[in-house]
Amino acid sequence: QEYTPEGFVVFCRKRLHNGSVQVLVDTGELAREADSGFADIRACKVSDDHGLLAYIVDVIGDESYSLHVASLGSTKTTKWSVCVPNVRSVEFLGCGDEGAGVDVLVVHADPQTKRACRVSKLHMMPDEFAVQSVPWEEDDEAAYLELFCTKDRQFVLLSSNTKDMSKVRVLRCSNSSQGTKQPTSAAADTQAIPMLTPRAGVEYFAEHRDGVFYVISNHERPDFAVYMLPISLLDSANEGWQHLEPFFTPPGGMHITDADLVKGWLVLYGHEAAAPCVCVVPLDKDSQVFEPYMVQLPNSVGSVEPGVNADCDAPTVRFVCRSPIEPGSTYDLEVATGRLVEVSRRELAPGTRLGPQTHVCEIIQYPARDGELIPMTIARPRWTNSEDRVRGPQP
Repeated sequence: QEYTPEGFVVFCRKRLHNGSVQVLVDTGELAREADSGFADIRACKVSDDHGLLAYIVDVIGDESYSLHVASLGSTKTTKWSVCVPNVRSVEFLGCGDEGAGVDVLVVHADPQTKRACRVSKLHMMPDEFAVQSVPWEEDDEAAYLELFCTKDRQFVLLSSNTKDMSKVRVLRCSNSSQGTKQPTSAAADTQAIPMLTPRAGVEYFAEHRDGVFYVISNHERPDFAVYMLPISLLDSANEGWQHLEPFFTPPGGMHITDADLVKGWLVLYGHEAAAPCVCVVPLDKDSQVFEPYMVQLPNSVGSVEPGVNADCDAPTVRFVCRSPIEPGSTYDLEVATGRLVEVSRRELAPGTRLGPQTHVCEIIQYPARDGELIPMTIARPRWTNSEDRVRGPQP
């Protein structure tokens, strides 16, 4: 992503070695075309063969997002005229072109309430689209639908979440270009099948690699643990939970919020007592060379957010560290060594009287009325002596 002087986001791509930058979507140009002065991109996805682009944009400002598709040449992006209104999420189910079209999964939003309420499989052509099936119609108004493609591009996971319960269904991508197709039940090849039977109070999400789903669930540990589920056991006659094999439990009180799965490694993101955490786990549980380890992050306060990390065989993962006094620093982590390399750092606007040079962030434990200690993040000026501390803001 790049930014124009007016603050609009420009989505670009570039070949790894000395390639020129190609603009995929310029939100400033979209805003000018709509004569609205506004454009917000919710999703921007490229097909596995890098030939098609799908993006979801709102050019009004009322969360009226619509889906658009474009062909990607080596230097030029050609927008299709087709437009699907009220779309919140999209994933490619395979590759395609202007002649044959392409299959996608989309999450539709109710035009009145804006609630994500339905998943459809669409066949997109340059000037029209057709609904092929509706894998999910969500009637629970408290639930939110979302789509996730696994890192190896083998499956799309359809997820419906409330504040205390998850439902996940699995659908195979039609012509995956990544890796070898793993055997599974025939149902998963043609329709979205449940991964596990929903349980009240249980939340979970998953990734896939080499015929195994790695399920991150809180059904035994409130802060989540990792389990293995072979794809051959999907669509079994029972509820599925007894097929989960414990794989890894994070150390201490780490709460897992996200995960990346790359060749040989599982990377877990989360926090403990409001401090950001990244834990790296070798997929070979019997390894005599590698053991799980906690990444030494540059900041002990703030948050850590995984990047796209689309290459499932990459030796590194990328994430962003943020805090109340730092707008974001991007790092590459070499998973086999734990080495961190700073890629970029966003700077505050000139003249801003806030930053790591003048302020410090810290976490304090403050007792609630019932005695429970609540972690609080505080940004305060750097005190050089006791007088500065007395003159500074007090809690």
